[in-house]
Amino acid sequence: MEDVGHEAPGERGDIVQVRNQERMRRRIHGLRSLAMIGCGLLVLPATAAAEPRVTVEGGVEVDGNNYSWTVTNHHDSPIVYAEFPHYGASLFFAPAGWSHESTFLVNVGVADQPGVCRATAETRATGIFRGDSAKFGMKVGSAKARPTPGTVRFRFDDGQEFEVIGVELPQPQPRSEAFVSLISLSLIFGIVVLVQVFRSRRKRGQPATQAPAGSDDAE
Repeated sequence: MEDVGHEAPGERGDIVQVRNQERMRRRIHGLRSLAMIGCGLLVLPATAAAEPRVTVEGGVEVDGNNYSWTVTNHHDSPIVYAEFPHYGASLFFAPAGWSHESTFLVNVGVADQPGVCRATAETRATGIFRGDSAKFGMKVGSAKARPTPGTVRFRFDDGQEFEVIGVELPQPQPRSEAFVSLISLSLIFGIVVLVQVFRSRRKRGQPATQAPAGSDDAE
């Protein structure tokens, strides 16, 4: 009679080997899945950093008295608010369909201190939608303003806000620069005074001019 209920030792070993190989395949598959998830988590922050919600191009123009910026929206919701810090600005320009207000613009009776220019879209339809750009501008009326990297704030229609750092804005002259300018002017003034004193003493030390021969005094 044939022994149907029992497996041969060789067959049993083959079955165990197949099961071990299957377990190994599952473990490798699981490790690969974990590795792919980890790579995805690492790539997401880099992608977010490489694609900002708003980009701003521009700054001071060649004449040094005007600033212009091109604002581009990369977010799904339209931009409906923008805020540009300033010092010494006399005028602020916003896109059509936007209202704006500014603090401490150069004018008679206005305090000489930094201010802010704010622009708001009158309706959602006049906001800056994804992929679109709009221009903002500013005219500077103070000789003490200097183009300096600053931060511009934006707000989207969905309520989220975003800041763009490093935008060239008119800012107050640094104290160190003002101090150096004052010292330079003082040195120039001192040099001019010393030159005048030296010339005056030199003239006093020169001998009197003798009368030419044959003049009336010689007779």
